[in-house]
Amino acid sequence: MPLTDTRKLNYGRLFLFMSLLVFVYWLLSRVINVYAFALTGALFELLWLPMLLLLYILPVLAALYWKKERFSPRSLHLYTLLLVAATITMMILYKQR
Repeated sequence: MPLTDTRKLNYGRLFLFMSLLVFVYWLLSRVINVYAFALTGALFELLWLPMLLLLYILPVLAALYWKKERFSPRSLHLYTLLLVAATITMMILYKQR
């Protein structure tokens, strides 16, 4: 049974949400001491590999879908790319505490 428009996944929103999640994760790791408490340290250690993988996979997927939308400036995939670029820039420029 083919998917109708109402049942299709909205990859733009999904990618934007995931890139926002990755941005917040890496921002918090730069701003707060994640090892101050055992729980936050354990969560950070459990999530660093999935967040790192998302940081590399999301721009590729967003670029492919943005190309599919003919590089529309109103596309959410463009904003996903910009947010991932900001995350990578933040990781390069700011040292961890």
